[in-house]
Formats: sequence, structure tokens, C-alpha cells
Amino acid sequence: RMADTEDDDGRLRMDAAEEQRLKAAVHYAVGEIVSQQQEAEGLEFTKQFIAALTETTYRMFGAHSSCLTALRSQHWAHHGTMAADL
Repeated sequence: RMADTEDDDGRLRMDAAEEQRLKAAVHYAVGEIVSQQQEAEGLEFTKQFIAALTETTYRMFGAHSSCLTALRSQHWAHHGTMAADL
């Protein structure tokens, strides 16, 4: 379960083990997508490419997470109590 604490920017914070599990899940998903493309297109990708794509994807999630957190905050500000508060 991810930590429910937020940093000063309103982003959720994770401990190191949670972050490692999330990175592993992103790496697995990226690897699966790349494997499908390799089979469909007859292309070959290096492990370095998959690692770089994984890191880029992970960082993009981080960049967009603050937008999602802000959107969530705005939504619940208009609708009252959040489900986690119940």
C-alpha cells in the first residue's frame, strides 16, 4: 500500500521499497509492450533501450502525478469529504 502522506507540493510520498516496487512494475509493463512490438514489427530493442524507456516513463508519471493530485484536490474541494476521510 502506498503511503498516504503528502509533501509540501501536495504530491504523495513513497518509501524506498514502495518506489522500487513501482519502478519494477513500470519496467515489467514497458518490457511487455516492447516485446509485443518486437513480435508485431519484427524489430529488436536492446536492454539499454528498455531501461531508458522505463526511466523516461517513470519520470513522466512523476511529472503528471502533481497535476492529478491538484485535480483530485480541486474536485474534492467542491464535493466535500474524500472517501479516505470516511
